[in-house]
Amino acid sequence: MRDADPSRAGTAAAVANTARQVGLALGTAVCGGLFIGVSAPGRREYTTAVGEAGAVAALVALAAAVSAVVLLRRADKGAPSPGSRPGVTEP
Repeated sequence: MRDADPSRAGTAAAVANTARQVGLALGTAVCGGLFIGVSAPGRREYTTAVGEAGAVAALVALAAAVSAVVLLRRADKGAPSPGSRPGVTEP
């Protein structure tokens, strides 16, 4: 959002919100599918299946968090200082 043109702030917010909603829907679907696959009838006990699906979901969330931190730090290295405007030189 910080890099969006102020005249397009609404569009940028809408895209970010849509991406969040799609991510939540896909995450729920994948975790549900994983749970159904692990807890197939006669294959595993319910509590074991929940634990395995939860462990996979936690690992994916951890990987996403680490990726976000790494990518945000890289983006911040080239970012202008807070309060400055790109393309505007100070006297």
